[in-house]
Amino acid sequence: MTNARMSRFGLRAAAALTLAFIYVPLFVILLYAFNERRTQSWPIQGWTLDWFSKALDNPGVREALLTSLKAAAGATVIALVLEPSATIDVGEAVIALVRVEAFPATTV
Repeated sequence: MTNARMSRFGLRAAAALTLAFIYVPLFVILLYAFNERRTQSWPIQGWTLDWFSKALDNPGVREALLTSLKAAAGATVIALVLEPSATIDVGEAVIALVRVEAFPATTV
């Protein structure tokens, strides 16, 4: 293998391992959320949605969910307000960079 191919393979392998490190535990927790038994065991014996109704009956969980939704809505509004000006600034910077490269000062 060439050096470039080995580097590309190494980067892809590192990316795959990083994604697996992040998503495999989340997938296991998701599976346990539907577990019928009160204690966690493997393999899962049965499936249920009862834990979700019990969680939503808890006022602390409902309050936390509402707080998360408010934070998400606020972040969305801030992003929608700031995004157009950031786009304009980046566009102006790119245009200025293109002008400098197209007409360098040393050619005058």
